[in-house]
Amino acid sequence: PNYLYESSFMPNDPSRAAQWSLHNYGQIISGTAGTSDADIDAYEAWDIDRGLSNTITVAVIDSGIDSAHPDLSSKLWQNTDEIAANGVDDDGNGYVDDINGYNWAGISSYSANVGFIVGKDATYLMAQSIKGTGKDLTHIGLFLRKSGSPTSNINVYVRDSLDGNNLATLTILPSDASSSYTTVYKELSGSVNLVNGQTYYIVFQASASDSSNFYYVASNSSSYSYYRSDPYKDGKMHWHDGSVWLDYDNDDWFFTTNENANPRDDNGHGTHVGGIIGAAANNGVGVAGVSHGAKIMPLKAGDSSGSLYTSDIISAINYASNNGAKVVNMSFGGTGYSALTQQAINTATLNSVTFLASSGNSYSSTMQYPAGYTNVIGVGATTNLDTKASFSTYNSSVDVSAPGWKIYSTMPTYPVGMNSYGYSNNYTYMSGTSMASPMAAGVAALVLSKNPTYSPAQVESDLKTYSDDLGARGRDDSFGYGRVNAYRSLGHIADDRDTTAPSKPTISSSTHPSSSKYYPNNNPAFSWSATDASGIAGYSYILSQSSSTTPDAISEGAHSSITYKGIGSGTWYFHVRAADNAGNWGQTSHYLIKIDKSRPKTYARKAKAKRISKKKAPRYKKLSNAYKTKYKKTRNRRLRRRYLKKYRKYSRLYKLAKKQIATVKLYWKIKDSYSGNKVFAKLRIKKKVYLKTRAKRKKTYLAIYKKYARKYRKTRNRRLRRRYRNIAKKYFRLYRKTKTSVYKNLKTYKGWTSANRYKYSKWQTNKPGKYKYFIYARDRAGNRQANIASNTIIIK
Repeated sequence: PNYLYESSFMPNDPSRAAQWSLHNYGQIISGTAGTSDADIDAYEAWDIDRGLSNTITVAVIDSGIDSAHPDLSSKLWQNTDEIAANGVDDDGNGYVDDINGYNWAGISSYSANVGFIVGKDATYLMAQSIKGTGKDLTHIGLFLRKSGSPTSNINVYVRDSLDGNNLATLTILPSDASSSYTTVYKELSGSVNLVNGQTYYIVFQASASDSSNFYYVASNSSSYSYYRSDPYKDGKMHWHDGSVWLDYDNDDWFFTTNENANPRDDNGHGTHVGGIIGAAANNGVGVAGVSHGAKIMPLKAGDSSGSLYTSDIISAINYASNNGAKVVNMSFGGTGYSALTQQAINTATLNSVTFLASSGNSYSSTMQYPAGYTNVIGVGATTNLDTKASFSTYNSSVDVSAPGWKIYSTMPTYPVGMNSYGYSNNYTYMSGTSMASPMAAGVAALVLSKNPTYSPAQVESDLKTYSDDLGARGRDDSFGYGRVNAYRSLGHIADDRDTTAPSKPTISSSTHPSSSKYYPNNNPAFSWSATDASGIAGYSYILSQSSSTTPDAISEGAHSSITYKGIGSGTWYFHVRAADNAGNWGQTSHYLIKIDKSRPKTYARKAKAKRISKKKAPRYKKLSNAYKTKYKKTRNRRLRRRYLKKYRKYSRLYKLAKKQIATVKLYWKIKDSYSGNKVFAKLRIKKKVYLKTRAKRKKTYLAIYKKYARKYRKTRNRRLRRRYRNIAKKYFRLYRKTKTSVYKNLKTYKGWTSANRYKYSKWQTNKPGKYKYFIYARDRAGNRQANIASNTIIIK
């Protein structure tokens, strides 16, 4: 057959090798060689659609974007219904001059760690430099509090140089401030158009000084604790000491300004996220975005430190929905639930907007929002090995996963807040679910480019259904339905992998072969095996005291035996399951073992003897004979049983009274924690007896000792002295060791019995004297008693 083949599209962007998330061929990223094909199959997907069939607008609610970046300048959404810089809301959407999105965060330095005194000893000028955005400055806010009851004002000026003319002013009155820190946000006397890129100054001073009544104005100062490393790179703090201006390059006053129509990125996060979604491809510059045809709508709700207010997020969601965005990426999160945000998302979903959000970087299962909201696709992060990134939050909000570890993408070309954390300008690697979410958003844009009539539910279904299932089969909290696969989602290509799970492992133990027995060995050894048509890739196993533990979905290697050392006593379960070479995990096998290293402990109470008086013997004999006669004469079965019982009772009492037999109840207990409440007990009753032969032998040893002790004392010859001394020591030890009295065994009771509660045994004798009883024990694991309890029995 004369087949027709097509070459896979490969962009000419010079940093494409660093983008393992798009095409992973095992390249080394930060010292780690990747797993081939642990990517979103972007190169294969681009042969189906590169996002050029239909232009999809993706709104990025974040810290803004660098509109002049060479990989992003051509990719920005254009509001064609708005005329630039005419100061008019031409399209009637409520926003003036919003050509490329909007900025609700304004110009800001949202970080403070200390308040500096203003208006106490002097009325020095203080200033904060800011970078012009090309938009109007109409409001300024300072974070401050008052001390005492100041009567002076704080006058605020806007200047184009530190000592220049005042372009606009505002006054903060004592009544505007409170005794606790609040943002005092006020309108300027007139709007000031800030030329894009030019430096301006917010200058302020107290109108008078008062040593008892003054203000504290908040700042981010490197001289104090809790300092955040200069998140606002566009300006710095200035302080006039009465003669010259002093500059503090890494410090800032806490300030904010009005919103504007320039979503300039002063943090860096938003630019990185936007590049992942739609950086210009095949332009010979930098990197390629997932969707080459997507347009990025930058919606700046995050300030220079990356913080976002709920009110700004809601405004951005509504703006995206009302201005044509079909996909919204939200790479941020917090634990607070907002009903108003959920309502805004629901309304936008009805307007055919698909939402994606990062699941969070909590290293835990803590729920975060917006990923936790309904109608939002929560995205977890994977590595270049197709494993869950260690930081990625795992819970029910994770619908899918996407590469989020060491993702190479665009960064602003000018200094921004994230430079303080070591991130470079222009391009850099970043890790987080913040990177995974735009990766999946880019795939969503490709799906909509090929299928423009798809609803948000259909887009979500495609991402889930055609993802590469990782971890436990089906959906799980770590990966959701799997890592997104752009190629399969565009081509609706079913998973052709082996989907048959490996067999349930068979487990055996050479040290603990029976699950019903206790063993003293606390070094259990296990071996196991499983089968699968595609071969076993490895096993995951764990030893725990829980009967239903499932080992983590991480292979522990292909070995199939292990020996644990020093395991504590108790009931343990060894759990193991197998993974095949196609990534399928089998069922977990559970193997029960019982370890008992503890030795039983015995207890014995002092025994009391009970002897019946001999005078009662005639009476018991008379009663015995009477009931015997009644038993023989009576034909009633019930009465016969009663009389027989009475007859036996009084016969026994007659025998005890006549022969003066004493009855002793011996109370004893065996305590053992791990025997399954069963122990083998042995009770021995003994009497101390005097042995004449031993007494004679002991006397002989003593005589020999004394003989050689005398010789030792009298002899002066050293050799003989040593000999006599050794002989004397030998016989003295024998003398001390020889016992003239021993306990002779009289009676033994033995058998299996329950542990951990007192029992009693009955013993009878007619011989008075002093006796002793001993308790021995052995548990089901064969451990013998830790002590031999004993006590006395006195028979009078």
